[in-house]
Amino acid sequence: MLDGVSQKKVITVQGWKLSCWECGEGPVVLLLHGYPDTPTTWKQAVPALADAGYRVLVPTLPGYERSSINVTGFSIRAYRAEALAAALARVIDYCSSEPIHLIGHDWGSSVAFSLARYCPERLRSLTLMALPHPHRFADYVYNDSSQRRASRYIFFFQLPGIAEALLRSRGFRGIERLWERWSPGWGGSEEAQQYLAAVKQAFSDPLVLKAALSYYRAALWVRDSKSRDLVRGQVAVPTLGLFGQQDRCILPDTFHACMDERDFVNSLRVAAIEGAGHFFHLERPEKTHAEILAHLAVH
Repeated sequence: MLDGVSQKKVITVQGWKLSCWECGEGPVVLLLHGYPDTPTTWKQAVPALADAGYRVLVPTLPGYERSSINVTGFSIRAYRAEALAAALARVIDYCSSEPIHLIGHDWGSSVAFSLARYCPERLRSLTLMALPHPHRFADYVYNDSSQRRASRYIFFFQLPGIAEALLRSRGFRGIERLWERWSPGWGGSEEAQQYLAAVKQAFSDPLVLKAALSYYRAALWVRDSKSRDLVRGQVAVPTLGLFGQQDRCILPDTFHACMDERDFVNSLRVAAIEGAGHFFHLERPEKTHAEILAHLAVH
């Protein structure tokens, strides 16, 4: 997915095999993609960060390739916050013996937040893109009608089999509509279609699509105290929050409301990427990279 941009490796974590792309030398930056997306989403970020003097690693999130799925004993519990944090902590151990910079977009942001709670001593900095403090966001969805309408897809994803079938129908038209809705004016462009091609290829495996939707189902179905604690409370890692001013997935007012300085006890900065939606790192890459590099330089 990032071949030609960086070198591909395979990391074995808890019996899973995760594809991981690596480029550059220097302090480690780990990039985590979201849904519905793949590592290809970082195609522009990898060379920008590597050229700035960082060693950049981009793993495929667990479940987004068959080699990281328990085929014979599939369970949504594998995608609860604690399980994902434990798996990605092993990836960090593989990457570096020193603390790293961690950046996540969408679901990658939620996993990154859990990691910052799970092993804060392993992080230099945290960057949350497009998804804010996960527990604050969950509360906000239930209490704000505008965000609840924007997040209605989450409840649709709770329908096993039905959600998968409708998303796959008509050449993954359901996935295309999410991109179009979340990044107005860009999500349906030819450029967006290039990234969507990688998403469709990944989700052409029915088990991969099921696993990707299991992130949402585990968040609502699994009653797990360790996972619950990870997505709540304070983060002790210096944090940057980035959002698209035109995002129609996580509304700008929602992002602001859910990024409270009291939750980020070792500094917080929140910045908007103007003229861009949910996939602002693809729509306005130069502005996004400038914000990220400024944050990394300080920490």
